[in-house]
Amino acid sequence: MLHFIGGLTLQKEHDKVSLSSIAHHGINDLGPFMMKYLLISVLWAFFLVFAHGQGPVFSDQTFEVSESSEVGAEVGILIANDPEGDDLTFSIVINADPNDNQVAAFSIDGDRLLVADSGDMDLQEGETLSIIVQVSDGVLSANALISVNLTELENRISLSSSALPQNAIPFTLIGTLSTTDSDSESHSYRLLAETEAVLSELIVFSDEWIYLDDGSDQGIAWRGIEFDDEDWLSGDSPLGYGTFGSDTPTTIVSFGDDSNNKIPTTYFRHFFEIDDPLLVDSLAIDLEVDDGAILYMNGIEFLRYRADGTGSFDDFASETAGGGDVLETLSQFVVTDGLAQVLREGTNVLAVEVHQANGTSSDLWLNLGIEAILRRTGISDAEHFYLIGDQLYINKSVIEANRSAGDSFSISIQSTDDQGNEVIGEVIVDVGPSSLNAPDGISLDGRNLIEQQASGTVVGELSASDPDDNSFTFSVLTNADYPANDFFTAKGNSLVTTAPLDFDERSRLSILVTVTDSTGLSYSEEFSINVLRLEEPPTDIILDPNVLDPNAEAGDLIGILKAIDPNLDQDHAFELGTWPTLIEEAIVPFGSSWVFLDDGTDQGTTWTGIDFDDASWKVGPAQLGYGDGDEVTVVGFIDTDPLIEGVQKNATTYFRHVFEVDEPAIGGYLFRVLYDDAVIIYVNGISIAGSANLPVDTQFDTFSNGTSNDNELSGYLSMPPGLIGAGDNIIAVEVHQAGDSSSDISFDFELVPLVSSPYRDYFAIEGNELVVAKDFSELGIVPPFTFQVPIVAVDPFAGSVENLIPVFLNFADSDNDGLFDSVETDTGVFVSEEDTGTDPDNPDTDEDGWKDGAEVKLNTSPFDDRSRPKFQVQGGINNLNQFSLLFPVLSGNSYSIEGSGDLRDWQVLEFGIEGDGEAVERTYSTSEAFRFYRVKRQ
Repeated sequence: MLHFIGGLTLQKEHDKVSLSSIAHHGINDLGPFMMKYLLISVLWAFFLVFAHGQGPVFSDQTFEVSESSEVGAEVGILIANDPEGDDLTFSIVINADPNDNQVAAFSIDGDRLLVADSGDMDLQEGETLSIIVQVSDGVLSANALISVNLTELENRISLSSSALPQNAIPFTLIGTLSTTDSDSESHSYRLLAETEAVLSELIVFSDEWIYLDDGSDQGIAWRGIEFDDEDWLSGDSPLGYGTFGSDTPTTIVSFGDDSNNKIPTTYFRHFFEIDDPLLVDSLAIDLEVDDGAILYMNGIEFLRYRADGTGSFDDFASETAGGGDVLETLSQFVVTDGLAQVLREGTNVLAVEVHQANGTSSDLWLNLGIEAILRRTGISDAEHFYLIGDQLYINKSVIEANRSAGDSFSISIQSTDDQGNEVIGEVIVDVGPSSLNAPDGISLDGRNLIEQQASGTVVGELSASDPDDNSFTFSVLTNADYPANDFFTAKGNSLVTTAPLDFDERSRLSILVTVTDSTGLSYSEEFSINVLRLEEPPTDIILDPNVLDPNAEAGDLIGILKAIDPNLDQDHAFELGTWPTLIEEAIVPFGSSWVFLDDGTDQGTTWTGIDFDDASWKVGPAQLGYGDGDEVTVVGFIDTDPLIEGVQKNATTYFRHVFEVDEPAIGGYLFRVLYDDAVIIYVNGISIAGSANLPVDTQFDTFSNGTSNDNELSGYLSMPPGLIGAGDNIIAVEVHQAGDSSSDISFDFELVPLVSSPYRDYFAIEGNELVVAKDFSELGIVPPFTFQVPIVAVDPFAGSVENLIPVFLNFADSDNDGLFDSVETDTGVFVSEEDTGTDPDNPDTDEDGWKDGAEVKLNTSPFDDRSRPKFQVQGGINNLNQFSLLFPVLSGNSYSIEGSGDLRDWQVLEFGIEGDGEAVERTYSTSEAFRFYRVKRQ
């Protein structure tokens, strides 16, 4: 029997050498054997060259790889060449298998040498692995010795506690993992263990599901396996209505009675079996959903998709499937974290709530498949453990894992940071003597929770004490004496919520937390959790009444201020806000007279200052320019290069305007400019604005980089403060053409001062009262007139709102019936709202319990006691783009106003409105939050 090695023929007789020893020990160990056959090797190589030409050239190579490298990890690139340029292929002639598990250590993919068995990458089996690789050009071949040196794995992964008592029970927490020398604070961890090639299908497309489509609030119990869903419906997937792409559902679910107000949430449940959940390495999920979904496994949320911020049964999804960049297509997920916590042996339930993006959505869809990727058993210590987040647990007792005091476990773990950087390390768990003492205390570092927080919100961190310093597992178990336990769970050392909590329903909850040590001994302690109100800023401000007499004097009450706040019974502080500035008459109006220079000369920089002598320049009123036919003053141009055919017009024309200011405007100035094609504007020699199509180093002969629209007028632009002073000031403008053949040029300019409101000193706030600060007769304003008063309502806990509140200046109403004395003519005959005929000294002329003003506003007769207002609400958008409400309030009754954005959730905007036979008017800022209003009589 002959063995061929790189052109060397070995006779298997007394001096035989096995290739397996070459692979294991290295070719240098052959010693004199190599010399003995050197001549034969040379002669054999010469024969091959003579017969077939030159073969591949392949030299011995050495690589390095970390111990415990995963299957598929690249060891190195094999390098060989062929003098004749033939294509080369590599193959392993003799492989290595130091752990003797009948799985070869390496494989080849093209010219890449790869790890095929991570168990062979073990320094305890030897520091170097040697194999023989052959390269072939199809006719001739060459062999080389490939040496792979194993390097010690840099262990950057640590475990907070690395000891277990010998009597540790299954599902015991050992410790928390961390990654050292990392720039990231966020890491995910995974046990490194070989997985089965065959996937285990748990749920497949077309499976039957149980579902509920009645729009009800199912709380949180429906997510668990014990929930009674006997009354729910069932059907094969896909389930829904409408379409998903071009597909239609197998089972059609209901969206409710109103196609324009469809139910937001539909519930789905599916049961499946798992023999050994602790061997599940990961779950591969194929999901088709429209619009968003939250997935719960045995009552615990483990996947949320397009449902950011969704926390209640009537919340909508955060994105629309099929809208914008969100396609109606299959989405795939791989879940590895926390599976041991959510999966159970035997029957499991997957609960899915599908949320629509809005009430008019045209379709709903659910189709889902799940496959489990399983770990292989009997390969490594990883099979005895599982991870929940960054916490390591043992899945069986120490005795069941065939360990006792003095033994240890070695677990390979992969850490991945939020940038995708991976670190592989090894943690050692030592087995110590048995522990006999139970934990004796629990601490919780946070006990306050703001209402309406999403499920999974952390309340605080748990810690425990134990005489034996064991590791701990915390739990919040269902307990009839502690019903609030259903709203909390322990996630590692964190106490978290399982559902949003409402301050108005529960402001203080008592729960029982249990800690169990690694031996199964436990201790429980009661804690009180405070649910705090979510403090929100006010949304609007009401002033009632809001009518002011023209002769009101300092100190007179105008009205009572009230803030609309989502938090009821909240006290607010009120203050005057920022008064709007007013635009006064222009001090440089459009059409002003300007001096200008159109001769194409370079004026340098001095021409922009106030002292520049422009006596020789031309003068004329704006608009100035040429070519459009709308110029008041036509400016000229020159031919900058007479030697070239045609006229090459000058690039720049200069304009100056001097104006006088007695006192600079406190509020500053705004300006507008009309131009074609580009401008640079100066005030008193300082550049304040310029067109974007002019370069930074613009000169007198610079053309703009683009044209403008004909006679382009800018919007109002703010002038920097402090540029304009008392006395003479100068506006200087240079207008640039886009090219020397431009057909037109245009220029005009307007400068306006800004002044503070002249009414700001006439209003003041005392507590929640808006009062008169100065006699209004001084203003000499003839009614009717509306003041817009800026008022700020400050929430004592969260923010503020500022609105302009209308105050109507009008004549007196002596009998306080809602009609001005000037229209109550006392004739007994109603003519119009300007001549009501009612008694100005009697608020209820017909004595029917309704004030005259209310009857006029509500279109009933103030002279007939049988004509009375009906309880109905009138509403609409007023000329201030506010929503205005008008409704009657009967004496002896109390009323409230509510607002809604969707006709389902209503928020009280005002309550305790006492009836007095009046017509109540209210105005609200228009917003998406409140599109509908209603009035309730208590």
